[in-house]
Amino acid sequence: MSPSDPSFDATFPGVQALVDEAPPPLLDAAPARRRRRAPVVVALVLVALVGLGLLEVSTDVSDRATIRAREATLAQVRFVQAEVAADQRATFAKLVTATGAENTSIAGLLQLRSELDTTTANLHAAGVAIDVHATNIDDLNTCLNGVEQALNAISVDSTSVAVAELQSVAGVCSEAQGSG
Repeated sequence: MSPSDPSFDATFPGVQALVDEAPPPLLDAAPARRRRRAPVVVALVLVALVGLGLLEVSTDVSDRATIRAREATLAQVRFVQAEVAADQRATFAKLVTATGAENTSIAGLLQLRSELDTTTANLHAAGVAIDVHATNIDDLNTCLNGVEQALNAISVDSTSVAVAELQSVAGVCSEAQGSG
């Protein structure tokens, strides 16, 4: 909508009167100076706009370069992260395998320990049995030695010595006979 439109007056009452008025006297006093300044002002505005455009273009180029550099850095970081994650997964898999092997070894060692305890108990029981048998053997040996001495005494007609010898080993012979 411009001031020449008929609806302009209805929308903005009193503005047309201001447009139609004569310019203030100060502005009319220096029309020549205004005409000389106009190209300079236009040139300055153009230089400013071009400068801003170049600044915007250089800023845009700089921003794009910064974005590309950051994207490259981000890509490198993601690549390193992926490598680290792969290393972590491989290490975890090795750890799981090693833990499984360790658990298997521990189970095997516990089984061997149980067998060793059983064998130790059996050996101890066998040792006690051997001690009992050794005592019985000693008793039998003492008994047989006494009987042999008695037989020797009988062979030389010494029955009193033979009886005394049998009486001295009678208790040991009874024990040997009872345990056998």
